[in-house]
Amino acid sequence: GNNLNFATDAVERMRIDSSGNVAIGHTSTGGSNFAICDGANSQIQFFAEISTDTNLIQHYDPTATAYMNSEHRANSYEFKIGTSNAVKIDSSGHVLIGTTTEGEAGADDLTLATTGHTGMTIRSGTSSEGAIFFSDGTSGDDEYRGFVQYLHSSNTLRFGTNSAVRMLIDS
Repeated sequence: GNNLNFATDAVERMRIDSSGNVAIGHTSTGGSNFAICDGANSQIQFFAEISTDTNLIQHYDPTATAYMNSEHRANSYEFKIGTSNAVKIDSSGHVLIGTTTEGEAGADDLTLATTGHTGMTIRSGTSSEGAIFFSDGTSGDDEYRGFVQYLHSSNTLRFGTNSAVRMLIDS
């Protein structure tokens, strides 16, 4: 047909179909413009053999206002809207929302920043609960040494220390 096929050892390795879609490791793109398939271990790898940046920029079109950037030299992932970082995961694993600067060193794993009111919402079902737990271990009471917990079924707010409720505010 109108396909361009590339093969080694008489086995097709890549196909460019009549629409310009590219399939690597498979005879079809499955409806995508570009597809890679080798069973269970498909991957795309970009690398530089010198210390320059290797970036993977993913966006809808060249004038896109939202895109993802993976930066080799900074070892970070950035999700941008316009020229601003919406979310950044830096080389230390900090998640930064609305900023590129982490917060105070004792609480810098997740930083939320805006120029106005800033907050976080924990939404759960009407008969469920929303909670923040403070843990110093991975089993038993160590998983919830301190906590703030809202129980929607009884409209109760609970505060706990040393794995026990210490204050309860009911409706």
